Amino acid sequence: MHGSGHGSVRGSGHDDDQVRIALAEIELCGELMIAASATAEERLSPARIDEVLDVARAAAPTAH
Repeated sequence: MHGSGHGSVRGSGHDDDQVRIALAEIELCGELMIAASATAEERLSPARIDEVLDVARAAAPTAH
């Protein structure tokens, strides 16, 4: 089973990245659902969505 890719060193970093991304997306969806359930409005405004997702922080340039 060495070539199956299961538990192999090759590709594991990519898999870890995919898992981290998926977990982050799940967390963001959860935050949006919580915000949507707490609002009196029918829908979240684009500004409120940006606030919940912390878009200003995510859009800030990173130093390389």
